[in-house]
Amino acid sequence: MGESPVGGVVFGYLYTATTYVFALVYVILLTRLIPLAQYGYYNTLMAMMGMIGLFFPTLGIDAAIAREGAMMHSRGLSIDDHYAAYWPFP
Repeated sequence: MGESPVGGVVFGYLYTATTYVFALVYVILLTRLIPLAQYGYYNTLMAMMGMIGLFFPTLGIDAAIAREGAMMHSRGLSIDDHYAAYWPFP
């Protein structure tokens, strides 16, 4: 791959920046479009989903795949298998 190190870092942080932008837009739309009583119901539902989610541990597999791919990329090895793990279509 002919990717520069700076390009790789910027591309890696692009995901985080995109997530924050979508979260900001989501909060703005949520506060503008949902009445106060329904916002309370929404918060209750999210809290209940969070409590149920505590019983399902996240294993951090996606972070491990990204870390291993970064190590292989720094050694100049192929990381096609790691991309295949993120992208479900061959």
